[in-house]
Amino acid sequence: MNEDSKTWLLTQLNIYKDYQKPGLYTGSCQFTNGIKMQMTINLDHEKAAKMISFLSNEIVESAKDLSNLIVNAMPVQLEQHKSEEA
Repeated sequence: MNEDSKTWLLTQLNIYKDYQKPGLYTGSCQFTNGIKMQMTINLDHEKAAKMISFLSNEIVESAKDLSNLIVNAMPVQLEQHKSEEA
């Protein structure tokens, strides 16, 4: 068996809010290997919640990074706006 066919890589992770059932999530994980085979695993609410829990620290850190970028950009935007008004 080709070594590439044994290596499966996560290529896509989608988690969606289930609008028919408020508070619940659904989604899918897609994997491919080196010989262009792919498989998709559907995530019910329990599996999607486990994935969110697993990624929660990274989600929080990314949100903090984004908020810092926004805050750091705001004074520049405010200064530019003031100079345009003058």
